[in-house]
Amino acid sequence: MADAPNVNGEDGPLPARLDPEAVARLSGELPNWTVEDGRLVRTVAFGGYLAVLAFLERMAPVAEQLSHHPDVNWQYDRLEIAITTHDVGGLTRLDAELARKVERLLES
Repeated sequence: MADAPNVNGEDGPLPARLDPEAVARLSGELPNWTVEDGRLVRTVAFGGYLAVLAFLERMAPVAEQLSHHPDVNWQYDRLEIAITTHDVGGLTRLDAELARKVERLLES
């Protein structure tokens, strides 16, 4: 019998939660992000409301491709992006991968 679909809509087990050492390494790999309560978090200031919307439109297909979606808090020209794997109660390799992809979008 196959595993039930996980939070990402895929069959199979969820990705493993990162151990504390791997989480600590993320700080060096993703210096613009902080680890807060089992989430990778980054707040970004944009040039205005429409600039945030344009970025969200660029980020959405990346999240869809990974089938892993960040929590966002949008306040006029600021966007807080929080990434975690809710089903495992912390960070996984998928969170780190999404954060890296979001970071590349922000740099472009």
